[in-house]
Amino acid sequence: MTDESAAVFRIHRDVRFSANKDPYKTNSGVVLSRSGNKNDPGLLYFHLSPEECFFAAGFYAPDPIKLARLRTAATRSPKGFKAMAAKLKKTGLALSIEDSLKRAPRGFEAIQDPEIAAATRLKRMICLRPVGEAAIASPALADDFCAFAADALPLLKWGWDALADAR
Repeated sequence: MTDESAAVFRIHRDVRFSANKDPYKTNSGVVLSRSGNKNDPGLLYFHLSPEECFFAAGFYAPDPIKLARLRTAATRSPKGFKAMAAKLKKTGLALSIEDSLKRAPRGFEAIQDPEIAAATRLKRMICLRPVGEAAIASPALADDFCAFAADALPLLKWGWDALADAR
């Protein structure tokens, strides 16, 4: 059984004594994880706001130890990492390179393979799929989310295995 507060996003903030009465959030989000906790590593996410709507999956803002394990897994088994990336590509997905480091982090400077070197510069390992305006109101939205989850599963499985590897 999980702590429900660990699985619920706050929608309002206490504005009783604040001059700023703006809403805490202007978007809605849904997270699915293996444990039900929104902070669990490796998750599926649905984001809905007036500005954008998308599905996401992966390892968003992992703590430094988890991020190091993900990076190490990519370097220790480049074939496994590339196979996962190829499966994503086959479904139209790719790891997001947004906010990547400009240089390799300490300990990963000597990586020669460009794809693996790029993976070590990632701050998070996620993939995204935009959701069009027409799809938001469609009864098939849940089916679209399930299809995205199936497409993103190679990333999640790879990452869960990487985090379980304590070497």
